[in-house]
Amino acid sequence: MKFVLIFLTSLLVTAVAGRFQAEAEVRQSQIELSLLEEEVSNTASQIERVRLDVEVLESARRLNDLNETHLSLKTVKASQLADDRDFAETIGVTTADQGPVLPENADVIGNAIGMIDPAIAEKAVGE
Repeated sequence: MKFVLIFLTSLLVTAVAGRFQAEAEVRQSQIELSLLEEEVSNTASQIERVRLDVEVLESARRLNDLNETHLSLKTVKASQLADDRDFAETIGVTTADQGPVLPENADVIGNAIGMIDPAIAEKAVGE
């Protein structure tokens, strides 16, 4: 009888110790989980801030203001574009002058845009 009592007591002590160990592991896992959830939340808020910054930096109004302040973007004239004759002159090859490839007043950028989307070209011509 003493043997059974000792066996049951040791079994009970082992079960209590196992339960205590399991509860300790659960508490540790919950702490780690809460830290990970906090990190995910912080990362999500940082991503949202970056998206907002990108949206502000890429806004059409801001880019237009920067263009007006720092750049003098004008319509490109045909005479400003380099072609094969300019390249030949740069490397020292003489070529026969054939006159301009495009008329002097050609709107090269507008024509290129018009080839992609005629509606945009019509709008630009109307302005």
